[in-house]
Amino acid sequence: MSLQPIKDQIRCELANLEDLTAAESLADDEALEGVLDSISMLELVAGLEDHYSLRIGENEMCWENFSSIDNIADFLVSKGVTGSSPKTPK
Repeated sequence: MSLQPIKDQIRCELANLEDLTAAESLADDEALEGVLDSISMLELVAGLEDHYSLRIGENEMCWENFSSIDNIADFLVSKGVTGSSPKTPK
């Protein structure tokens, strides 16, 4: 399975954040430390939850899951996301 559609959606969500208009230029493995602050992290989580019809728990909103586009994509796959289109909640 290609993770590219998921990564593209993550970039789209990042680009929707006020201070992250350069999201398209971020490398998949580039650290988002210093790019995401606590408010933008919550906005990113809300956008991903809305798009993929899923819930991300407080304990899942950790640096391990959100440190790069690669890690966010892997985390979403672990939550059952299979592509860029919304999924049906379990």
